[in-house]
Amino acid sequence: MKISKYKLFSKIFLSFVVIITLPLMVRGEEYKEHIVRKGDTLWSLSEKYKKDPYKWINIWKLNPKVTDPHWIYPGWTLRIYKDQIVIEKKQEKAEVKEEQVIPEPKVEVEEKVIYEEKAREVGIEEKKEEKEKVKKFVLDLRELDRLGFIFPKEVDSKIKILTSVDTNKKLGESGTEYFIDGGDINSVSLNDVYTIIRYQKDIVDELTQRFFGKFYIKIGKIKITEVYPNMSVGRVIKSYREINEGDILIKEKDTENYEIVLNKSEVFLEGRIIGGVEQSFFISDKSFVFIDKGSLDGLTKGNILKIEKMLGGKRERYLDLGRMVVVKTWDNISCAYVIEIRDIVEAGYRFSTF
Repeated sequence: MKISKYKLFSKIFLSFVVIITLPLMVRGEEYKEHIVRKGDTLWSLSEKYKKDPYKWINIWKLNPKVTDPHWIYPGWTLRIYKDQIVIEKKQEKAEVKEEQVIPEPKVEVEEKVIYEEKAREVGIEEKKEEKEKVKKFVLDLRELDRLGFIFPKEVDSKIKILTSVDTNKKLGESGTEYFIDGGDINSVSLNDVYTIIRYQKDIVDELTQRFFGKFYIKIGKIKITEVYPNMSVGRVIKSYREINEGDILIKEKDTENYEIVLNKSEVFLEGRIIGGVEQSFFISDKSFVFIDKGSLDGLTKGNILKIEKMLGGKRERYLDLGRMVVVKTWDNISCAYVIEIRDIVEAGYRFSTF
């Protein structure tokens, strides 16, 4: 029996449609929806649904609304797909479009110099006495502006955020005006600039239970535009996170110096990583961590540190996992910025100076 050209063409076209659309149909049926609650993280959701927290990146990549994996917000609906389910398309153009749906993580850090062989000379100083040239390697770290503060006890500030004047704008959006609990009687003056902060966590070494202080994250900056006896109005001039009612206003004494001159410590020190600045279960490169040594121990800004993991055995052996640089010091604690890691790094890992 001969098949007409029309029928033959119809069968081929139908087969092509089935081949192209089948993977999409499978994926569409193979996911669960999860409404984000307070305290949820991609790590915890991966552990709950996939029984493996290290598969968090699978959830991140398949939910384009999550532009920063460190931040998911209550009320969001996330789709949890099975690991095998991926979007397959035969046409090259379609593949390009699929990649564009997944946004690259936003990295605000600008590095003029990366440590070791990738570093380049950015300045030369000449010592008058020795008359020799000294090379300087600099890390330009704009993220320092949003790092935060460590206080020995709870901040007792009477100047706090009340509510937004303009409810049509996003909370924390630059230019938004807020009513502030605190006015002339609290020494608030016109054109004053305050830093908005919020308590995040107590910094405690889980192994020794040593308390280092209370960590407050930076939310943004606000400039006073109107002042009354008991209250005032301020306009947001810089924001890092969503502003909430009750956020505290303080005045910063010093401005951050973004340029960090990399250097080797003058003393040998070893200690432990207490944990990450952000509330996450793992430490990645381009992230900030707290370490259990400070200025009183001899650490200074710019010191280069080795990240090490202790290996089992009869004698102490350490595996070199990467490098980090000290960016801020307090008396007994410091904050370091991870510039290179070669394996998973966790709280409790060792560090040492050169």
